[in-house]
Amino acid sequence: TFEKGVTGAMWYDRKSGQAGEYGCAAIPGRYHGTGDVFASAFCGALLQGISEYDSAVIAADYVLECIANTYGDESHKYGAKFETALPKLIKDIVLRGPPFVSGSSLTRTKIKEINAFGAI
Repeated sequence: TFEKGVTGAMWYDRKSGQAGEYGCAAIPGRYHGTGDVFASAFCGALLQGISEYDSAVIAADYVLECIANTYGDESHKYGAKFETALPKLIKDIVLRGPPFVSGSSLTRTKIKEINAFGAI
C-alpha cells in the first residue's frame, strides 16, 4: 500500500512472477471513472507491446494528468477530464512503444515533429 498523500499503481506479471509499484502525489478529491481510464490506458499500452511496468506508469501518469486537468474546475461536475490529456497519452505510448505503433501513422519521428510545433 502507499503512504498517505501518495497514489499510483501496482502490477504483477503472472508469467515471470515479477511485481512492482509506481507511486505519485495524490490530488485531493474524488474523480469518478478514473479506474476505467486507468484500465483503458494500461490495456492500450500493453497491446502495443509495452511492458507491464511501463504500461502501469503510462496509465498512472495519464490518470494523474486527467485529475490535474479537472481539479479546481467548478464547471466540470462529474468524472475526470480524460479528453484533455489524450495527447500526452498518445505521446507516451508512442515514445515508449515499438518504433512503429501497429495500425497507426504515428512513429517516434512523427511525434518528435509534432512536439516541435507544440501540437502535443
